[in-house]
Parts: sequence; C-alpha cells; structure tokens
Amino acid sequence: MKVEQIYTGCIAHAAYYLENNGEAAIFDPLREVQPYMDKAKR
Repeated sequence: MKVEQIYTGCIAHAAYYLENNGEAAIFDPLREVQPYMDKAKR
C-alpha cells in the first residue's frame, strides 16, 4: 500500500493519496481533481 501526503502550501491544506492493487482513494481532496487523476494513471 502506498500512502502519500499531498501538501499545498499556498492554502495550508493537505490531502492524502492511498493506492493499493491498482485502486486509489483520496482523502480531503482539493477542488481541482485533475492532479489526482494524473497520479492514478501513472
């Protein structure tokens, strides 16, 4: 299982990206979801 904290310093916000066996989940995401979609595709 991969767990990654994605921190955005400009608004002091952190989201959490979890990935396991080809599936991904995002906790407390930012409004713009495209970066998460790109990360999941990789």
